[in-house]
Amino acid sequence: MVPPAQRCVRAAYAVATAAAIVTTPRAPTRAQPTTNVPTRRDAAAFADHRAGVYCGDAAADRYLPKLPGLNDWSRWHSSPSYLTNGHAHTIFAAKLRWTASIDYERHLIKTDDGGTLALDVVACADAARPSRTAAGATYATASDEPVPDGRPFLLLLSGLGGGSQDTYVRAQAAAADARGWRVAVLNMRSCGGSPVTSPRFFSARRGSTDDVRAAAAWIRQRWRPPTLAAIGWSNSGTIVCNALAEQASKTGEARLDAACCLAAPLDMPLSSRNFERPWHRNVYDRSIGGG
Repeated sequence: MVPPAQRCVRAAYAVATAAAIVTTPRAPTRAQPTTNVPTRRDAAAFADHRAGVYCGDAAADRYLPKLPGLNDWSRWHSSPSYLTNGHAHTIFAAKLRWTASIDYERHLIKTDDGGTLALDVVACADAARPSRTAAGATYATASDEPVPDGRPFLLLLSGLGGGSQDTYVRAQAAAADARGWRVAVLNMRSCGGSPVTSPRFFSARRGSTDDVRAAAAWIRQRWRPPTLAAIGWSNSGTIVCNALAEQASKTGEARLDAACCLAAPLDMPLSSRNFERPWHRNVYDRSIGGG
């Protein structure tokens, strides 16, 4: 998967950090220097999950001096001892995370092939009304045309099968809203209670990158934001990464100015096989399917 990853990095170079960041190593890394995170470019270190920033020298010289959080090991996230296991970390956050309740206004975007995308725009984020369930998200149908207000726009895309109701999405939406961004969540086809109006749902690439561009163009036409950025988690992280790679050869209103891809599986066949294992089938499949 190194060549595709390198292509994505090259395409995203001008608009993103242009780096893969590993934050969950198999062994502690605290013995390493506390400053000047070394750039590792070899596939063996990446395959061994060694913590660090993986990028080209030019990207490192351009971006790392501006990102002190990546240059100092003491600022990197360190899980408590009872959450060092990835499964425990995932389940704990999914079931016990309390975060702000969000009131959304839902806009329905029609695609050229007859599909429907649900774009949920944050109307109000209330940290004083925390919730750890999907009940923390409420929806109203948008009644008015958007009014440009000069705010930067952040587009969020949740992980596989998720949507604007998820606690981690609401947490990011509330944080960005508090910092002056206009925030919206793009629910991929059939997700987040969006209507199903086409035979195609979504994948990590084919068709879904078109949906990202359709949403980006729709946002630019109506809000005319000075900056349009995106954050994608997991499967949507891969969608956003592929959208960045493809936009290198495209022009027009559908471009993203910046993006962040979190926990994006670069090797999709391997990730798919992983879901066939008994634990994943009985725990994650059930959760993703709503069972």
